[in-house]
Amino acid sequence: MINANYDTNMIENELWQAMRAASVCPMVYANRRPSSVTKNADTFIVVRSVTEISDKTAFGNTICRIEIYVKEVGGVKNSTKASAITQLVMDVLPVETSKYLFTYLSGMSLGLDNTGYDVEAVNINVLIKK
Repeated sequence: MINANYDTNMIENELWQAMRAASVCPMVYANRRPSSVTKNADTFIVVRSVTEISDKTAFGNTICRIEIYVKEVGGVKNSTKASAITQLVMDVLPVETSKYLFTYLSGMSLGLDNTGYDVEAVNINVLIKK
């Protein structure tokens, strides 16, 4: 029988709730970047599952990603704001729920998107409990 906790929607939702509860950013989206964001939005984050789930018999694991979007200022990356949000994410981790344990894995820059936002990624290791 497949573990019901292997549902990627449930995994994203648990991490999304943790980021919202911690007020990491005023706008927190699950799964994907919305096609339109409020024009005045300087920052927002997206919580998503980015790898397949591996079943290790006693537990499962996967990787989630928190993408941090920060509006560039005058054509330049707003590193101060990006760092502040990244630190807020780090301060929340680890997050443990009855089904999952979310811990820091790695971070990286994803560069500039086509709408004027610089994107940073915080990769999160997810231990899925049985």
